[in-house]
Amino acid sequence: MYRSPKKISRNYQLQLEEELSHIITWMELQYQTVIIIGDLNLNRMKPESAEGKLLLDLKVEHGLQCMITSPTRVQTLGHITTHSLIDVILTNNPELFKNCGVYDPGISDHVLVYGFIKEKFKSQRGKIIKFR
Repeated sequence: MYRSPKKISRNYQLQLEEELSHIITWMELQYQTVIIIGDLNLNRMKPESAEGKLLLDLKVEHGLQCMITSPTRVQTLGHITTHSLIDVILTNNPELFKNCGVYDPGISDHVLVYGFIKEKFKSQRGKIIKFR
């Protein structure tokens, strides 16, 4: 998922929250596990801001947990460096993940987010074939 940082309308924040909530509700009805990965441009490191509150409300309303806890964008302008957590992995099933984190390849101001999902496979009963 990607959300542009530009505001499109006056009621953009409310419209964004409604649309994200609608998408998550639809996913919960279609599938039991919800995983949202992407650059939402909503900074989790500023929960007091409007965008941080929006993400926090979605987490509480839908029981989501963010698997990424480190900053995902580091920007340096002159001698001022800012850190933000705008690239996320949100899920309602955190036990599904073996490991999550960030990796900085050094080619962008964003780091890569990753998550390893535990393997699930059905063990099959052995077949017994009798022949003569």
